[in-house]
Amino acid sequence: MEGGFPVNSEEETELDELRTRYLGARAMEWAETRQKLVKEAEAQSEDVAKLDEHNPVSDSPWWSSALDLIISNTSETNRLSETLVPYIESEIANMLIATGGLTFTEVETSGTSKRSASRKNKRQEEVAKQRLEQRNAAGHHDNLNHRFEDAKSLKAEINSYTETFNVVERYCSTGESEDFKQVMALFNPPETSDILRNGNCRVCRSEARKTGPICSHCSLLSLLEKKKSELQDRTFLTILDSVKKFMKSMITGVGVAAGEYIMEIVEREEEGTHKTVTEEVWKRERHGTAQSPLFVVPRESLETLKDLEEEAALFEEVKVQAMKTCEAMVKHHESHQNLMGRHDELSQCVGTAR
Repeated sequence: MEGGFPVNSEEETELDELRTRYLGARAMEWAETRQKLVKEAEAQSEDVAKLDEHNPVSDSPWWSSALDLIISNTSETNRLSETLVPYIESEIANMLIATGGLTFTEVETSGTSKRSASRKNKRQEEVAKQRLEQRNAAGHHDNLNHRFEDAKSLKAEINSYTETFNVVERYCSTGESEDFKQVMALFNPPETSDILRNGNCRVCRSEARKTGPICSHCSLLSLLEKKKSELQDRTFLTILDSVKKFMKSMITGVGVAAGEYIMEIVEREEEGTHKTVTEEVWKRERHGTAQSPLFVVPRESLETLKDLEEEAALFEEVKVQAMKTCEAMVKHHESHQNLMGRHDELSQCVGTAR
């Protein structure tokens, strides 16, 4: 019986051949994307295992331990915390300018200047609010501040963010995550009830003027988009990258940790014109080398720094692989959506023919 009509064996064979030909390319795409997803998830699990093996006893992520160490080694002569905070703020500002989340004018008015503290703080709040609205409108939801009073407030902010949003689990959990299980439950052939609901979904079938309930594919797509946005939290990743560079500078005795950076906004007349150009200038007041560093890191702290640097490198591999796995999940979801569409079209064609 096909579409409510009796079908003989010869017609059934023809229908099977039609199904196979019509669904063939989409079914193959589904199988390939599923194999790719399984491969990426296995690679992520291996990277997570390496990270766990490196530091099996600590409950703190590497960035929290690194900030603790930087704070503990700060003194009147080792002005590490005072150097770290403006450096991280500058890296965040540069990232926001590069990604369109902040203009140079906003950086100028919210950065280090001779303006009064109250006026500066008020402007910083306005800039932060405007930047947040811009990023949220573009789909980049961000829960981290971009200005910090000192290294301790930076640590408190990032630790709160890490715990509140389960950051470690975000990058390290794949097979146990709910979205991964839902994507792996996208089977071939799909259930008839799923095909019908997908074919009448008011979201993905809106062009066909369907008005039915939202299908499971559209609901799952929202989860995947949220996951991808979280994995690409640029403010958080910029902070991590800055802390890594700072650690390396402490180990080598050169780089950002070996000098205090001060941002100044200067105006100059553009050559050959009467236009005034505003520039952002970072000046290094102090300089240090590996032979003559500006600070002295105790031997035990230096060994800890090197260990944290290794852990940070391993976490970087996990982070990169987590993004690959997420992209594979999106691709597999898309392939199953295409397969469902073909099943729906085939059902309509066979029903019309009958």
